[in-house]
Amino acid sequence: MVDVFLCYAAGDQEIAEKISMRLERGAECQVLLEDSAGEAVTEIWDSGLTSSAIVLVLSPDSAPKSAGRGGWGSLLEHVERNAVPPVACVVVRECRYPPLLERAKIFRWGKEVTETLRSMERWALSLHGESGRSGFAPAPVLQPGTRRELFEELLTKLVDGSGAFRIAEHDAWRVAQEFARAAADHFRDVIWVDCEGRAREAVIGEVATELESLPEQAPEILAEHRILVVLDGVDGEPVVIPLGGRTSILATAPSPESGLDTPDLDATTLRLRQATSACRRARFSLELAKEIAGLSAAEVNRSAESLVAAGWLHPLDLHAGMYRRIGGAVEISGDLRRRHAVAVTNSLAREGCKRDLAELDTALPWALEHEWELGKMMGRRACRFLEDKKRYWEAEKVYNALIPAAEAHADMEEAESLRRNLAWITGTDYRPVEPGDQLGFDF
Repeated sequence: MVDVFLCYAAGDQEIAEKISMRLERGAECQVLLEDSAGEAVTEIWDSGLTSSAIVLVLSPDSAPKSAGRGGWGSLLEHVERNAVPPVACVVVRECRYPPLLERAKIFRWGKEVTETLRSMERWALSLHGESGRSGFAPAPVLQPGTRRELFEELLTKLVDGSGAFRIAEHDAWRVAQEFARAAADHFRDVIWVDCEGRAREAVIGEVATELESLPEQAPEILAEHRILVVLDGVDGEPVVIPLGGRTSILATAPSPESGLDTPDLDATTLRLRQATSACRRARFSLELAKEIAGLSAAEVNRSAESLVAAGWLHPLDLHAGMYRRIGGAVEISGDLRRRHAVAVTNSLAREGCKRDLAELDTALPWALEHEWELGKMMGRRACRFLEDKKRYWEAEKVYNALIPAAEAHADMEEAESLRRNLAWITGTDYRPVEPGDQLGFDF
């Protein structure tokens, strides 16, 4: 946690306390309030040299009478050298100070108090550096158009406070992405979860993985840290993530697919469009679509640009190569399903496989029905990842899909192995299947 030394005159105590409350809740700071006890803040500022940052509240009561260097000496030297800890000044009432002090961060307490507090919050959050960030960087929205009153309501509820807000209007994801990009500097991290058609436990498991924590630890971490969690495509009752503490949660209603027509596309771009139709609609990796389509990096990047220009795709996180499909899915052949299943299986063997884990929802059932060895490999890799992350509810679900598939394909040795693993994660006693216990299957 960043510790801040905040020095003020007695007459400015109320303002100092407002600043302290905002930095503690909104920027994860531990603020030490120091009354200057009738002295100029320049006489006691160096008491905060062991802190992460120093904030001086400037007014006629706290500033030296002269704007000359004499009364500001050691502080100006510190600012001039750009030394640590950094110094910020809040001018709450007009007073004289040396122009050189402008090299420090200067905030002005006027009519726009809320904007001043937001600016201070962003500055204080920057002191944390990049530690703890998941790496999600919302891409620019290509057709921004969020109503100003809605945007202000989001800022008030999620930035100035911490709570939950659900957007139910058409293209809610656009509003959420535009807000997440604009407000990212007000949070230690932004976590974006594709919730469409997924169970609550899977969503919480993904949030926990982004936090690098266990699922049961996620609520405590969310309460402790200043994070924006976007739950995209929540149908019906919102996914329950405990509120309270510092985290803000933004949920969006599912957005319908567009029936737009695409212009004439070249063969390569058509292949990418087909590949994206096999992926999850609201969030998929371009790398996965590239492997499904069998394209080179140059071909997939050019084709993706064409599909974005045509309104078929929209970038979600350019840093990680994540996209959203806006256009409706084209007909998906069995060959396309297989290539999707192979690509997901390959992804699960690589670092960063968490980005494609939600693709299991369609890839695994298809593989278990049509190509057992592929399905077995996919399921095993998924369980290995899920167990490593202690996401046991999801791992149990995968095992419960694998076991009957193994039995249907007469792979009894694999079925027994899967049962042992399932018993281990559920804490139940394992009992080997005895002759006569098996159901009969008509092959």
